[in-house]
Amino acid sequence: MSDLDAPARLSVEAECRRINETIGYCLDHRLYDELLECFDQDAKVLRDGVELSGREAIHAALAGRPADVRTRHCPTNYRFTDVASTSARAVIYNLTYLGAGDRADAPSVLLSAYPMFVEYHDVYRRVGQRWYLMERRMSTMFEPRQDGCGPPA
Repeated sequence: MSDLDAPARLSVEAECRRINETIGYCLDHRLYDELLECFDQDAKVLRDGVELSGREAIHAALAGRPADVRTRHCPTNYRFTDVASTSARAVIYNLTYLGAGDRADAPSVLLSAYPMFVEYHDVYRRVGQRWYLMERRMSTMFEPRQDGCGPPA
């Protein structure tokens, strides 16, 4: 249920998209301080049974990402299921490409012929005049085969 007219709803949706796309870009370029500004102080991130609570826990997990792997997050198919003046919920599909080597002067070699497909269930909240991601539940829906090859024969 929405308490907003169409232009206001579109404005909220655009802000939530901006947050999500900023997070993806910052992950890909290891801009973790900027990324954390998208999350509320008490935000929760849950992925395949692992829960991180708060910016500090999220930062610690980010610091453990392998330095020699390049990623590119490609969010798509935003489905806003609830939009109000101070909160929003969305389901987002994300394709993540993983590559060996993260050098600015050379392309990475894809670790798989297919990207990983992850579904996000997000909760956003407005605090004052600013929107934050409060909760992200991530579920890996499809992942590449371990040998990096295509679909089974």
